Amino acid sequence: MLHELLIGYDPAEDRIHVAMRSRELGVEVTHRLALTRRVCMHFLPGLQELVRRSAQVPEAMSASARQALIEGHHQAQLQQTTFQRERRQKSPAGESPARLALRAVCGTRRSDGQSVVRFEFSSGEPLAVVIGERSLHALAAGLGDRMRRAAWIDERRSALVPAIPGALPVADLH
Repeated sequence: MLHELLIGYDPAEDRIHVAMRSRELGVEVTHRLALTRRVCMHFLPGLQELVRRSAQVPEAMSASARQALIEGHHQAQLQQTTFQRERRQKSPAGESPARLALRAVCGTRRSDGQSVVRFEFSSGEPLAVVIGERSLHALAAGLGDRMRRAAWIDERRSALVPAIPGALPVADLH
């Protein structure tokens, strides 16, 4: 399960870099990814849909009440998350280079409903990362913030917005 996340923007490459640390079978593992604008533009709506679903707001409520509860839930989760701002341009010696993701798919694990993000690459196996609720909210907020700072999207689009008609659905993964 993901427990540490670093997100940065490299203007020279025009890519967002994501470093994710997780514990897999008792071993600390770090995955470094490079995300293009195209990948991020398809990834962010899926993350935002997972954030909306995590609030578990009843469908019977009015759209404005649902949105207010979703935003409140999102802010509450972010307040419980420890943020560390770090500016680091290059990876230290010995760290593996970032893998260029060609696609990022958001979904939920069938067995327990946990959020999962699967990254696909030009070669090698896809990377599926199980994301806890706080990490999900941090990833959605951090990615939106970096996309806004890179001028890929405007303020309205980086915030948690209502469902986007025609957005890719969240899939069942695993």
